[in-house]
Amino acid sequence: MSVTISPPIRVFAIVGVIAAAGVGLALFMLGRSTDTTGAVTPPTTQTAATRHGTPARIQPLQRAKPRTAHFTTPASGFPRAVDRAFRSHRVVVMAVYMPGSSVDALVRREARAGAIA
Repeated sequence: MSVTISPPIRVFAIVGVIAAAGVGLALFMLGRSTDTTGAVTPPTTQTAATRHGTPARIQPLQRAKPRTAHFTTPASGFPRAVDRAFRSHRVVVMAVYMPGSSVDALVRREARAGAIA
């Protein structure tokens, strides 16, 4: 049994490999950013003509400041309720479970037993 490839199939295979490499290179180059420093450049101020023909300044959009006051965690790294429990009690029992899990009832019972003890 000899394995030979006909000339039209060879040409088709070579053209296919070259086309695939070209598509891969194009996708690679299109996905790259022109700014490699990672710095974000602020938007520039533009002018636009008003109804009377005088240029009006268009203000750049301001980025919204993140509202972190409600989502900050205390210095301990625990959620606020757990941090408060640590500050007011000598011993704190926490149970981490996933509702609907096959062992969540066991976890809650063990946590309750530990708290009672």
